[in-house]
Amino acid sequence: MFVRDEHLSFCMFKKTFERILPWRAVKIDNIKEEHIMKTIGFYAGSFDPFTNGHLHIVKKALTIFNYLIIGIAYNPDKGQRRFDSSSMVDAITQTLRDEGLEDSTKVIHYTGLTYDVARNENATHLIRGLRNGMDYAYETTLALANKKLGNYETIYFPADPDFDCISSSVIMELFA
Repeated sequence: MFVRDEHLSFCMFKKTFERILPWRAVKIDNIKEEHIMKTIGFYAGSFDPFTNGHLHIVKKALTIFNYLIIGIAYNPDKGQRRFDSSSMVDAITQTLRDEGLEDSTKVIHYTGLTYDVARNENATHLIRGLRNGMDYAYETTLALANKKLGNYETIYFPADPDFDCISSSVIMELFA
């Protein structure tokens, strides 16, 4: 009896859904492209080098954003770059192409304030990856400054456990 009642409930749900679905499909077809909000994330970092952890954040961000700009920033606090930023743009672009992400991403290098560059690129949000509590404390300070100065919200993506101990500095120390 329980199985039969469950089947009856499913059949009633299916009929109701089938009646609603064509109406929704028509409504969706009537939505014009200019009415759909375009979301563009701006993922800034030194990316010296770009790691699998960075790629993982790019993939996570693309589940929410229509388009993602990866901005290779000049960070005077980090000193001399290990890899030239132009060759890093090429390497990251090739990685994204290999992953089939080239149509929804762009890689640039820049100097100056991140929120200024994000605004010039028409970004709607800033993207940051977090590995641990120390990252959170540092990134929150940056996010508050970007909100106050540029009115940008920062979206945090936690690192996957497979990547939470990876940093560009650790990678370079291992290969030094």
